[in-house]
Amino acid sequence: MEQVVDNEVTWALQEKAGFSWASVIYKLREDLAEAGAIRPETWRQVLAEEQSYVAEAIDGPQVTDFEIDYDPALGLIDQRGEGLRESYIAKYQTVKGAAETDPRLDFYAHRLELDVSAVLELEAMLAGELDGDSLVDWSPFPQEAYRAEGRQFLEALGYQPERLMGFIRLCKIVAPGRVRLTSIVIDNSDLEAFRAVAEVVGLSIPPEAGSDDFPAYRARLSDPAGHIDKDYLLAPYDQKMAERYGGEFRAGRPVKAEEVEVFDFVRRQSDLQAAYMAKLEDLARGPLTGQPLAAAKIRLTASYWAAAKDRYQGGGQLTDQPADGRFDQGYVEQEMATALQAAEARYETMVGCGGGWQLGQPEKLLENSPESILRFIFGRGFERSWLWKDGFCVVKGCESHKPKPKKVKVGPCSVCKHCQAKDDLKRFLTLKK
Repeated sequence: MEQVVDNEVTWALQEKAGFSWASVIYKLREDLAEAGAIRPETWRQVLAEEQSYVAEAIDGPQVTDFEIDYDPALGLIDQRGEGLRESYIAKYQTVKGAAETDPRLDFYAHRLELDVSAVLELEAMLAGELDGDSLVDWSPFPQEAYRAEGRQFLEALGYQPERLMGFIRLCKIVAPGRVRLTSIVIDNSDLEAFRAVAEVVGLSIPPEAGSDDFPAYRARLSDPAGHIDKDYLLAPYDQKMAERYGGEFRAGRPVKAEEVEVFDFVRRQSDLQAAYMAKLEDLARGPLTGQPLAAAKIRLTASYWAAAKDRYQGGGQLTDQPADGRFDQGYVEQEMATALQAAEARYETMVGCGGGWQLGQPEKLLENSPESILRFIFGRGFERSWLWKDGFCVVKGCESHKPKPKKVKVGPCSVCKHCQAKDDLKRFLTLKK
């Protein structure tokens, strides 16, 4: 069972860190206000961000590749043609300001400052002001902050303590004014293994350097033959892990047969993607603002994540799609809602880059239960086509417990049909030990 955390604490910390769950909805609303429709380039940008987050929140190997352009006036730009440099600076300034009253955020502000300097260095390379066509950097899991502040603090900021997740990043200029960004998720962050990667690109990181110091050491290289790629960078890391722990490793993970790369898997789930896009647009066209909008967006993203995770792990109950193979949004929405409720019943935590959230708690940010928010997103009756199976209801006081518990038909949260009909499951639901 997941350790229960206080989402009000998480929310307050994310506000200090400048993380907004609803920012993507406001981005879509800008297009709707200007043109009455969402532009294709906006959808591409949004999907890249959302799918990257969802993939990162699933436990599996992940490599993301994006190509972005450089504009002499704006610097690096996203697919909508908007400059990225200012967003990096704004994020750093927000956290730096918050750290003045909350020193726990000092390490985070320091890392964001190094992100800004990496962006400026890459832009100088693209402008021809600095030599080189490749920039390699890394970001180990923040071990010192974890020891000092604990799990909830790190998860609220988007770090994953259970995986000790870090990153290696390769920025490669592939054409004038165009760069490919390759980000490699590293499990089981090991500073000695990161030092081994630094050595193959000509850097020596001093032994006294802590995890927050590592991002300051970047390698700017000329690699016209393209020898430096993810395999080149991973080889010394995994060799060091194998030497220390035995066995075979890939990106810090013990190698498992037929383990699929997560980001590519998430992008291939076109039916989940289509249903998620439709519901994002519904939220963008709807009336919610502020915290109610954020609460709805959290659970919509969580439903996408939960369904994709279940499929990836091979335990997802796929809905009965029409025989002709046509996409039916109603079936997929059902799968997403069912997967989310199962994740909530387990108090699972969804953590990706920028922020995390624990599911299954009574929602204090919105005067509605999580079930009410689900009904707002997916509509009433989303539970009607659940697959019911024989099992014991976990609701205290259920009639099926008298005189002693007996098997009845239960849904994905192990709640019987009788108790499912109650308005507020969270007042009655208890978890299996």
